Amino acid sequence: MIVNVKDKELVININDTKLIKSLKKIHSADEISEIKSIDPSFNFSKRRVFHKSLDLIAEDVSTLFSVAPHLVLPYMAIKQLIDSKELEYNNEGKQILIEYIDENILYDDKLIEFISNYVEESYNICIEGTTKNNQLQFKDSHAKAILKVALAFRFVIPLLAHAMHVYGEKKDDKLFLEMFSKITEYFAQEEIDEETGEVVFVDINIKIQKFVETSVQNTLYSDKVIWNYLANKSVNDKIVAIEIHRSIITSMLPKLQLNKSIVSFFHVIIKKQLEYIFTAKFKVDYKPITAIRTDSDSVNPYVKIESKLVRSGSEVMNTMNKVDIRIFIDMYKDMIDQERFNFYLSNENEFVIHTAQSKLLTFFVKKNIGNISVYSLNRLEYIQLVLIAREWFNRSKMPFITYMMLARPVPDSTQRKVNFTKGKASLEVISSKLYGKLSKEYAHLGHDLENDPILQFLGEITSTDFQFYTDYDGSTYSPKEEINRKIANVELMRFIDQL
Repeated sequence: MIVNVKDKELVININDTKLIKSLKKIHSADEISEIKSIDPSFNFSKRRVFHKSLDLIAEDVSTLFSVAPHLVLPYMAIKQLIDSKELEYNNEGKQILIEYIDENILYDDKLIEFISNYVEESYNICIEGTTKNNQLQFKDSHAKAILKVALAFRFVIPLLAHAMHVYGEKKDDKLFLEMFSKITEYFAQEEIDEETGEVVFVDINIKIQKFVETSVQNTLYSDKVIWNYLANKSVNDKIVAIEIHRSIITSMLPKLQLNKSIVSFFHVIIKKQLEYIFTAKFKVDYKPITAIRTDSDSVNPYVKIESKLVRSGSEVMNTMNKVDIRIFIDMYKDMIDQERFNFYLSNENEFVIHTAQSKLLTFFVKKNIGNISVYSLNRLEYIQLVLIAREWFNRSKMPFITYMMLARPVPDSTQRKVNFTKGKASLEVISSKLYGKLSKEYAHLGHDLENDPILQFLGEITSTDFQFYTDYDGSTYSPKEEINRKIANVELMRFIDQL
């Protein structure tokens, strides 16, 4: 192959036998010698977005050079110009670079004709739908034009990427947008407007832009919670659509392979871009789950707080709460596995109290007994209520919470703060109907997504790894059903919904 990939670089093999044979037909020995003296490596270090597509780019550049070998000389001459840094890397200098590429490489009948025929002959799919909105509908003719642009783009991208490397630019969307604009001129189309019968010019760039805008607008209702939050940060659907459109042109379109559905391609990109924007625009901080150390063999960690309650004049209320707790435990003692209870009562190290467990138990006690703090429980009561709550979760078909009530957090996973919103986890929660329902119920709290107690609660629990634990019979206990984060989130929201 004329172009090879090596260490995130494209390298033109000037000594390729077929290439040399073709070059000898159109260039003198001195010209070929001049080509060979130029460094044939094109560095993509500043365009990591194309690293996974380097093989595709190398293959297409090889194909086009084999068809139009006369372009190797101007291609390498522009490469040498970039390496020399003769051009200043400002708006004027970049515009000159674009003009050089346009006039010396793209403005070639043989190249453009081959690209057009190559796409036309290989295209054998149909994407045309039945929609009456001509602004949004992609016809097969539009798809072919976009595929031609993508192929031509891949041919010149090594020059753009290398320029960014030489001048140390980390991001330069304008350079790629200007190049895209030049390329589309070579594959411009005219078609008959079905309503007016007039001949109209089809602007591929506007076509893509309208498609992105509509796709983004379609999420305004389904993802209303997120859009309301983004509005507080002066971000709206128009701004997001512009951002995604720019990303498609500068980073994604050159990856579009021949004979692929452009509609599916754009849908996937827009979906992923929205997921990123939705999760990157806000952060939810929460405290990681930690194990709570006990003070002695006979009491739980809350004994000191219990003493404070008594000293503060709450002795009567504390006594009444104790009565309520005892009545509740007596009523549901059949839900306590006696062997498991005796095991944990006798083996303190096996019963780990952690912040998520106490929080869930607090919610459970408040729901079933009253507004009683778990801080007022002694160790015996605490274990009994944990086992009752655990069985209740089990009967309510919440295997993750059932498991977690006696599991212990993995220390290494709980020593650092984790951002729950990095990835799809929070997006799955926020876009669910159950979250929408809960969000309305707790709207009176006046919080935004960054301080959302529901997301903080879910993030605290589902971002923590738990160890399998030893049960009373010596076996290693784990959930009977396979649990993933999505299932865990649903369980926890179901429980919140019942509070």
